[in-house]
Amino acid sequence: MMTAAPKPPKTKVEHPRVLMSNSHEPRWDAISCFLVDEDHGEMAGDKANKSLHLYAKSYLFFHKLALFRKGETARLYLNEPDESDFMFHRAILRRLIGDGSDLVKQIKRHGLARNADGLSLADIEATVEELQQTERQWYGKITGKRRQESLQELFDGP
Repeated sequence: MMTAAPKPPKTKVEHPRVLMSNSHEPRWDAISCFLVDEDHGEMAGDKANKSLHLYAKSYLFFHKLALFRKGETARLYLNEPDESDFMFHRAILRRLIGDGSDLVKQIKRHGLARNADGLSLADIEATVEELQQTERQWYGKITGKRRQESLQELFDGP
């Protein structure tokens, strides 16, 4: 009579690129791996194909931004962030700013396909500006003089 081989003990194997950690919060490594998926090569084809390709990249850019904001909220606002949270947040934020800036340059050069979503160059430019403001909010430095002026305006009026 043959006996079955013993079953190996169950161990939890966590894939490094899953979106949720044990505490069901977005993980920075999942967000960052999603961001690094585009090629930066020259687009081939005629102007219509390039503008359509740029629309697709723009659409994806906004999905990346939504994922980033979800992680930002979970990791920095709803929890006590640690040093690695700030490191990942800043790196991903800079990547989004760079990707958005590159997208703006390419759209100015090749145009953006008309789309049912109403997505425009102005939307992308405003989003890049918002991301830059987010970077200044979290990591910018304010001079002593400007801090004093701000406090003066806030508490004493203009």
